[in-house]
Amino acid sequence: MARSEGFQTKGKEKLINKQENLNNMATAEISNKVIKKDDSVLCMVSTAVIQSLMNRIESLEQTVEDFRSKLNVNDFVSQVIDNVQNITTEKEMLNVTEAAEYLGVSKSTVYKLTSSHTIPFYKPLGKTIYIDRKDLIDWMKTNQYKSQKQLQEDAMRIITQNKRATSHMITRPLTVSADEDSRLNRMRQLASDIRKKYSLK
Repeated sequence: MARSEGFQTKGKEKLINKQENLNNMATAEISNKVIKKDDSVLCMVSTAVIQSLMNRIESLEQTVEDFRSKLNVNDFVSQVIDNVQNITTEKEMLNVTEAAEYLGVSKSTVYKLTSSHTIPFYKPLGKTIYIDRKDLIDWMKTNQYKSQKQLQEDAMRIITQNKRATSHMITRPLTVSADEDSRLNRMRQLASDIRKKYSLK
């Protein structure tokens, strides 16, 4: 009996092992099917994404071509070269339009500056106004605002000059004598008489 029980337990164990193996195989087969299904879905998704990216690239290429056709690069480069050459070969005498562009103001402002004789100008034909570029530069430099550093340097220079000048002077107390006081009163009286006589304020 003991022997038959040993066979039975071994048989049960074998059956359990076979059943576990079958379960494992079934699970593996199911997971393989899912993986295969996922792979086909991934393939479908990746082809859709790739197709979308290709469409975007084609539209970008078309946009670049449209941009190139609208903007002629050669014309643009030649225009830039002409502008650079114009800058390097500056004219000495400018008309009102060129002077306005040079100063960055309107033409009416340039006319106002010339009519008030703020800027020197020339009228060789009697009507057309020409302005020397150097005169424009000089006019621009007339209203210079000093930097903080320049203001400090000016203040230090004035202080040192005043120290030198006052060190040589003899200092005296600022007292007004009776004689000077009477002179001041007489001057005030004369000033008020003159104001009344000529009706000044």
